[in-house]
Amino acid sequence: MRVYFGVGQFGTIDAGDGSQHVTRFAHVYGVPLIPMGGLQRFPDGTVASAPLNLKSTAVAYGRVWGVLFAVLLTVLAYDELSNHLGAGLVLTGCAALVLFGAISLWFFVGVKTPHQRSHLALGFGIPFAVFVIVMGHGLNEGVRNVRRGFESWSKNGPPPELVALATSLGKERQQKYLKEEGERCTGGNANACTNLGYVLSETEPVKAIEAYRRACALKVDGACYSAGLLSAKTSPEAARDFFDQACQLGNADGCNNFAVRLDKKEGKRASELLDKACPEVAGCVLEPRAAVSGWQQRAGEEQEAGGRLLQAGVCAR
Repeated sequence: MRVYFGVGQFGTIDAGDGSQHVTRFAHVYGVPLIPMGGLQRFPDGTVASAPLNLKSTAVAYGRVWGVLFAVLLTVLAYDELSNHLGAGLVLTGCAALVLFGAISLWFFVGVKTPHQRSHLALGFGIPFAVFVIVMGHGLNEGVRNVRRGFESWSKNGPPPELVALATSLGKERQQKYLKEEGERCTGGNANACTNLGYVLSETEPVKAIEAYRRACALKVDGACYSAGLLSAKTSPEAARDFFDQACQLGNADGCNNFAVRLDKKEGKRASELLDKACPEVAGCVLEPRAAVSGWQQRAGEEQEAGGRLLQAGVCAR
């Protein structure tokens, strides 16, 4: 395979006095690489050595390397249009600007004599016609891929990669939220403790109970009740204490749950608690068996009140 290389003349520009500045370049396949010196061409055809002209050097690089860079951007833009439509459109715009700039260097920079319109039309028209055809095909493929993606999403749901990303972001936000609420809870904010307990209740019940306990100590009746529910299976005694605190703070559900956990010897107190809870609709509806139990405990002493409790419990069933 032959390699075409050598020293050639590039970057011809008008000097302003009728002569032209040219830069000698070491090149490979007509691509200027290293400037070797300057030349000056005169109207009579003679050529003389001259100092290196920076404008001629820059124009030489821009005319050739600009076109090559535009081609590279066009290839990248085509590929991106097929895979990432937004990035592809951005690269398409960049490729168009670079191509326009490179062609302009040939026709407008360093040229004093205006080119014929036919030359301009061909010089700009042919490259941009090819560019539009190539990018149009790439854009069409990109739109098709986006459409297929939406169809697949509607049928199969979001792709696993997106789900994993959303889960990761969700975990990061949750960790940040837990940290902030934990600091506020430690500082004595009852609402923060309650929120913390609610968020942790499904995944970390032990920490949730501790958060609810702090809120309970700050007189939040709902937190006491929630702590009792979470503690019911693992620590019945702790659950009973939490329900007791909730009841003392006026929580009807807490009274219900505390009452049914009292010993049979404390039947009178249990019935009093149930009597306190049942005027609240939630108290009777959420624990109908507690109302029945209350009637059983009070049957011998207070038939009328026990009957009302029984009716509330049976109706709730």
